[in-house]
Amino acid sequence: PWYNEKLATSYLEYDLEEANRLLDEIGLTEKDGDGFRLDPDGNRITFSLQTVSHQQWTPVCEIIAEELPKVGLQANLRLVGWDGFGDTIRAGKWELFLGQDPMGYPSRWPTGMNTARPSIWNAYEWQEWLSTDGKKGKEPPPLMKECWNQWQTARAASSFEELGSAIQWLQSKAAEQLFAVGVVNFSPTLRVHALNVRNIPP
Repeated sequence: PWYNEKLATSYLEYDLEEANRLLDEIGLTEKDGDGFRLDPDGNRITFSLQTVSHQQWTPVCEIIAEELPKVGLQANLRLVGWDGFGDTIRAGKWELFLGQDPMGYPSRWPTGMNTARPSIWNAYEWQEWLSTDGKKGKEPPPLMKECWNQWQTARAASSFEELGSAIQWLQSKAAEQLFAVGVVNFSPTLRVHALNVRNIPP
């Protein structure tokens, strides 16, 4: 019911030529001897790419790390265990973090909404500031405050129309601002449904 085509499809086309053209266009034309792009200070542009060690997330990050050099960028991949997940998010020592967002499940209340609001996933210090009325964390920019207010509206909505309006506003901002990129859908997991065991919810 909250499908947003721009959010679902933007920036997903695999086009190395266009990616390189865009990077050149913004001035990242200087490269080192290995072909990696340099920032204005002459340093190789390297992203800290992190995820939780996971049978699905790890291979996706490995693919990202292998693909970025094709446009002259580098990613240092670091895997953390579930026991270190919270500390990693709070420390914020990464530029790219891959996780699974439940926004992809159409029948579920979008508890993730990490692509469109400050959250413990993508903006821990902003989320801390907003959830404590400025007592902790760092003050976010005005747009993030707007997103937070829309999120509170969604959480307190008294009708499906009010809920849908707030969610659609958030999704439109996520599509415009590119807060996050939907990289991949994981392959289906097959399960056996046994009527006499009742191992599947109604």
